Amino acid sequence: MGAGTCGWAGILAACGTTTVGLTCTGPAGSVQDTLEVRTCGNGVCDTACENATDCPQDCPSPPTPEAFLWVNGSAESVVNVSGEAYTVEWNSKNATSCTLTRNGPAISSALSGTLSWGIANMCDSAADCDPGERCITQPNVYYDETWVLTCSNASGQRSDTVTARVHYRFCYP
Repeated sequence: MGAGTCGWAGILAACGTTTVGLTCTGPAGSVQDTLEVRTCGNGVCDTACENATDCPQDCPSPPTPEAFLWVNGSAESVVNVSGEAYTVEWNSKNATSCTLTRNGPAISSALSGTLSWGIANMCDSAADCDPGERCITQPNVYYDETWVLTCSNASGQRSDTVTARVHYRFCYP
């Protein structure tokens, strides 16, 4: 038997099944054939091989995404806030996209971030008031701002919700 060469042509997908064309050339001529190859992130397996290892029947789905949301460092469902601003932080795991909303409208599409959300027409301390006035909190006067982080990937989506209960603070003589 004489020496010969073999080669293959094809593009192996990162995950899926690909048909690869094989060509072997030797003194007696060339032989062509195809082989179906299953690829996955942790190995390449010949579907005809009885001892294929490290390759599941179907390529694994990515893990379900996770969404994490905090207001002033708290992940409680309702967080009491007052003053001139509060902090919203968010993060995700295994996500390819996220949307952060406040009372409906989208605020950000970043996978993670931090923002300071201002509260209009409120005092934070007596320094924000006229001389002789003090800054007081009205405990039973508030409005809610509902923050929702929704993150997704090919496996699905997850959401986290935190409501900032904004207590009014006024300058009072």
